[in-house]
Amino acid sequence: MKQRFIAVTESEAHVAWLEESLGPLAEAVIADDVAPDRIAQLADAASGSVVFIRVSHADLRSRTELIRALLQRKPHLGVIGIGDEDDKEMILATVRAGARDFVRVGSDRGEAHAAFQRVFDSAPSQTATAPSNGKQIALLCSRPDIAASSFAVHLALRMVEVARREEKVLMIDLGVPAADSLLYLDVEPSYTFVDAVRSVRRFDQTLIETAFSRDRSGLALLPLLDDPGQIRDVNANDMLALFSILKSHFSRTILYLGGLRSPEFLIQALAQADQVLLLADQSVANCSAAKRLLDDLKDLNHPVRDIRLVLERYTDKLEPHGDKVAELLGLELAATLPPNGLDIVRAMNSATNLFELAPESPYVLRMRALVDELLGRKPTAPPGSRGSQLLDRMRKVVRRGGAA
Repeated sequence: MKQRFIAVTESEAHVAWLEESLGPLAEAVIADDVAPDRIAQLADAASGSVVFIRVSHADLRSRTELIRALLQRKPHLGVIGIGDEDDKEMILATVRAGARDFVRVGSDRGEAHAAFQRVFDSAPSQTATAPSNGKQIALLCSRPDIAASSFAVHLALRMVEVARREEKVLMIDLGVPAADSLLYLDVEPSYTFVDAVRSVRRFDQTLIETAFSRDRSGLALLPLLDDPGQIRDVNANDMLALFSILKSHFSRTILYLGGLRSPEFLIQALAQADQVLLLADQSVANCSAAKRLLDDLKDLNHPVRDIRLVLERYTDKLEPHGDKVAELLGLELAATLPPNGLDIVRAMNSATNLFELAPESPYVLRMRALVDELLGRKPTAPPGSRGSQLLDRMRKVVRRGGAA
């Protein structure tokens, strides 16, 4: 896992020196504002426990006030001062304000690494200091089609189906073509992902309740409408903060990223994901595209070994078989889903879902089993199935004391 840190500095040279000093497993999130609330928000979003703050004689007072204000909001943060000057009075003022250490930029890189590691290792774990957050499952697909968007929608709907009363489920659809998921849900949202990113600094529960669209099952939706190119203008820090905020408001989030071709954007989008699935099929073209996507992520040091493979339109009569495809891609095989193209088209054309249209089809049964496995639940029979009816009868007999 990468160790993220927040860098509060206007100097790209400072950031580059820090990243070189701290090694390939350290990743900078550059603060775009010196407001204490914004820095705290970014620290939460990046799960960063260490903040480097540039300090100089010219802004010594404002930066020491920033350190004090930041630590008032988040006492467990580890603050390290950095600067070009090696002045004892400036260093002392920085430490008195609450910084754990001070490192001169350009000094021995080992000193910076040692200071970072000391502070990082002594910081309380995120689970001990942060409230319990929801879980995010991200879905990748290098050659998306209606089967991919259908999979994403039904993954989210199954999450709603098994959710407890107090749990809320969100689907963020950033896939290509834009907003395909809406074709199954008969919803016309006016509030989009881009709107949410732009609102992140004033985000609250009221905005979620009033602006987010929901389908009849209660699934909340945040799509990217019309032009997928809009995401190129999204502020990376704002997006990181948004995903973190949404995890505190929703128990489960499905993030659909099918067809997005920018590895840099995908890395940012995957930063908050707890689980990542890659959807593919048995075709050479699809496997080749999936391999290229994984190689691009590897080049940016993303841990692709944590991604799990789902093969759709799968049949044992066709080679390569699932284990061979997984071996080729270097991934664990999470599930295989049988062909169901006719049912998908019927569901899309009638703005309904497969759980209603074909509740006992092999595809739906495999989908239920996959979601149960992702959530760590025991497999359950679908409502109305013979297995479910027999289980209900057995429960009634047990409650009556064994009378048939």
